[in-house]
Amino acid sequence: MDENQSPWMCECLEKTFVVRTIANGTKQYGTQCRRCGKFFCMKRTAIPATVTLAEYDAGLHERFSKEASQLAAIQRQEKTAEWFDEHDEYLRTSKWRDKRDRVLKRDFYLCQACLRRKATQVHHKTYEHWKDEPLFDLISMCDECHDHLTNIDRERRG
Repeated sequence: MDENQSPWMCECLEKTFVVRTIANGTKQYGTQCRRCGKFFCMKRTAIPATVTLAEYDAGLHERFSKEASQLAAIQRQEKTAEWFDEHDEYLRTSKWRDKRDRVLKRDFYLCQACLRRKATQVHHKTYEHWKDEPLFDLISMCDECHDHLTNIDRERRG
């Protein structure tokens, strides 16, 4: 496996000749990847006569998929944590502080979500231009509205 390749991706290079029985009792012949469990159907005549067929391992693909899902979830969590670290660092820059001040002044320190409370936060409407945001991508909000909207956004993203 290439070191840049995801751990749950498989090139199916390690195959074993197998036989499996499907629901109607018919035998299928082919190869099964010893790593991920994927089955590749072949005609019986394409399998060398000298080869001993192993029994198909039905659980191998399921175990690989479960492990792959767990690894993917861990990688997503790590990537999310890295993004939040970078975002927190960006929010401490003078570039962000200047934008934040200009947006709060533009909106007269009034929450643009409820139009009732004093704005103390500046919210990204989109992260499409993150770190190079035009001011129209930013909006002033009170703590309550900002927390509420941020929670909705995070729930939608999972």
